[in-house]
Amino acid sequence: MDRSRQNNTIILREELRHYDELEAFKKTFLPVLKREGEAWKEKIQEIIADNGYTRTEMAALCGVSRTAVSKWCAGSLPSSRDDFIRIGFAARYDLTDMNFFLQRYGKYPALYAKSLEDSVYMFVLNSRSFPHTYEFCQEILFGIKESMKASSGRGAGEANTVQLSEELLRLESVDQLITFVTENAEAYQKAYAKFYAYVKAFIMANNIDPITNEVYSLDSLATAQNWSSSMRQCVSAIRQKKWFPLRRKVIALGLHLNMTTEQINEMLQLAQMEALCPKNLAESAIIFAVDDADLNDLICCDGGTELCDHVRIILAELNIPDAVKLMNDL
Repeated sequence: MDRSRQNNTIILREELRHYDELEAFKKTFLPVLKREGEAWKEKIQEIIADNGYTRTEMAALCGVSRTAVSKWCAGSLPSSRDDFIRIGFAARYDLTDMNFFLQRYGKYPALYAKSLEDSVYMFVLNSRSFPHTYEFCQEILFGIKESMKASSGRGAGEANTVQLSEELLRLESVDQLITFVTENAEAYQKAYAKFYAYVKAFIMANNIDPITNEVYSLDSLATAQNWSSSMRQCVSAIRQKKWFPLRRKVIALGLHLNMTTEQINEMLQLAQMEALCPKNLAESAIIFAVDDADLNDLICCDGGTELCDHVRIILAELNIPDAVKLMNDL
């Protein structure tokens, strides 16, 4: 992110802190963000036009419906980081352009060498001989996962992210990539260790009776808060240290676990993601709602649903299309 955009984001975040009434937030702050959304609308239309795609062809390349592409062209943001990556491949981006696209338009971090999937994307995008397609990446990923299942060794676990990135970008063949991933298997497994520990600590805090100190079962917390089946699956995978974080799910989890804005941002950072973005319509509304809940003493790590209820009401009132999938998890 360049300094001017970073400073603009900080200014917006500070401005957002001054809104303590929903009507003022709707009338004054949201129009500013809607102008930001025009940049995405122009970008996706540019990608389609520059590559000579029809919307149907773009949809096929991105694995979504034509309706989804039409919504993007009308200004609606893609719902996941993976969607942005698929769009980047469809746009025929190289590694530098892909990282800029993820950060500028998706508000997601650059490709991360300690993520298995991202490692494959980086390898393919950096290659001059392999096709730069999402489908080719999935073929490589399948081969790597099969190779890792067959491997009995755990591999090295000490390589840092910079070292992994440098080594990864020197690889020239798929066989070299498979060997590289297998040798660094433990580094991949440990990439989100601090994130898993952070989530588990909040699960425990929300699962203890404040009077008797009795520890409830995770099922009782999930039932009491009416978690969606996908949210239950995410938490189960986190407890097994097998979940690859998805931004929307991480944010929803923070709300279920009664985190403040600062705590959600810390969790996002541990998941190798950027903090809640005040330039994003849905995320600015979440910042407003969580800060408002905090001011009104609605946030308490007691397994209650007051925070989720408060955020859900505000998101429903604002009627932000990009927040629909997140609301389904609240």
